[in-house]
Amino acid sequence: MSTELLDSSAAGLAVILLAGGTAKRLGGVSKPGLQVGSRRMVDYSLELLQQRFPGARLVVVAPDSLDLPAGVPSTLEDPPFGGPAAGVSAGFEFFKAGEQLPSWVAVLPVDAPYGVLALEDLVAATRQAADDASSEAAFSEEDFLEGAFSEGAWPAWQAVVGEQHYPTIMLMPWQSMAELFKAGPVRDISLRRLWSDLEVTAVPVSAADAFDIDTPEDLAHFLAHIKRA
Repeated sequence: MSTELLDSSAAGLAVILLAGGTAKRLGGVSKPGLQVGSRRMVDYSLELLQQRFPGARLVVVAPDSLDLPAGVPSTLEDPPFGGPAAGVSAGFEFFKAGEQLPSWVAVLPVDAPYGVLALEDLVAATRQAADDASSEAAFSEEDFLEGAFSEGAWPAWQAVVGEQHYPTIMLMPWQSMAELFKAGPVRDISLRRLWSDLEVTAVPVSAADAFDIDTPEDLAHFLAHIKRA
């Protein structure tokens, strides 16, 4: 399976938007349904994905009770509340069952309203890696990952702000994610543990783009200092 680089339309990209969990620090509300200014939290990601990655496929990992726009599919680990790694696995299985496998998979959290903008930086980093590799070896940009696969390395790109890594903002080739789930169930394990078998490149992103809302104080800070028009 050849892994082509993502173009401006993001054809070949599948996005797993993690929107489950209980949001205990926000009083147990539905985090994706939480009003953040004039919109629900989930709407930020949905709107930005449509604007910035119009050709991408999407699945939202969330309960059926979450109201989503027509045509936006959802899935959920069974049984629910299995942790974020189980949510990623549910999203992976959703795309695996499709008619055509994606070339790339991104993971985003619903509680980072501008996480899609950080994903743009990850995509740019893969293109830079391809440019660097093709300038040093006699192969095309599209084949820059094949050498890594053949050597048993499974590359991925992760958002980072200073020393803070964001395991919920990830981009990787489909083959890398497929390798992770060969070992079996991943219920109740952390994303840091899940990603530990990957060759992860840290990509600096804007603190505002990676900012996640976990507490009422986070929400107030976002509305006062980060939210854009």
